[in-house]
Amino acid sequence: MSTAPSTVHPEQFLEQAPRVPTLTLVPAPESPGRTTRRRRRGPGGLTRRELEVLRLVSGGATNRAVAATLWVTDQTVKFHLSNVYRKLGVRNRFEAARWAWENGLLEGDESVEGETVGLVTANGR
Repeated sequence: MSTAPSTVHPEQFLEQAPRVPTLTLVPAPESPGRTTRRRRRGPGGLTRRELEVLRLVSGGATNRAVAATLWVTDQTVKFHLSNVYRKLGVRNRFEAARWAWENGLLEGDESVEGETVGLVTANGR
C-alpha cells in the first residue's frame, strides 16, 4: 500500500529548509597614521598626468618629445593619449587640442626640450 504525497504549504517548506549562513562584509579598520587618499580628477575627468600630456601635445609636441619631457616611454605617452581621447570623446590630437583650448587648459606656450612650441593654427602660423 503506497501513500500519496501530501500537499506541502509554503510556510511548512520554509520551516523545513536548512538554514544557510549569511556573510556580512565589514570594512577593514584603518591603520593608525594612514590616511586614505582619493584621486582628484581634473577637467574632463583627466588625471594630472593626462592633463600634462594633453597640454604638451596641444602645444605641438610629438610623442617622443612628450616622453622625453616627462621621463616616460613613448608607449606610456600613447597609453595616456588613448585615455585622454576616450575620456574626452575625441578621435585624434587635433580634436583633443581643440578641446583643451576651448576649456582654457592652454595658458601660453609650453616648452619642450628647450624649444618653445605653440599651437599651430589652420593657416600654419
